[in-house]
Amino acid sequence: MMKQTGSPHQQILPLNTTSSQDECAQKISLTQKTTLKVFELDGVLYMRVIPGKKLFQSTMVHDVVNRGDIFAVRLEDSVLTIIPGKSQVTHHELLIPRHP
Repeated sequence: MMKQTGSPHQQILPLNTTSSQDECAQKISLTQKTTLKVFELDGVLYMRVIPGKKLFQSTMVHDVVNRGDIFAVRLEDSVLTIIPGKSQVTHHELLIPRHP
């Protein structure tokens, strides 16, 4: 199982308030965002992914999960990789805008 170092934090977007109407619009836009849970390993951000039920029929996928390792997608280039389960990582949450 991955050990967490540091504390999770959320990226906060700055509010530029020029009038009360702008301020309200920006607060609403902040509430229409969702968070993406990611982790950092050696300065690189990854997103954990869980194989679907059908993929567990693969011996390789089954072995990776049984070892305690995890599947992750490197965010900078969308490459699927396997991260050792004992890796020291730092967890983060990224704000992602939702489409109306």
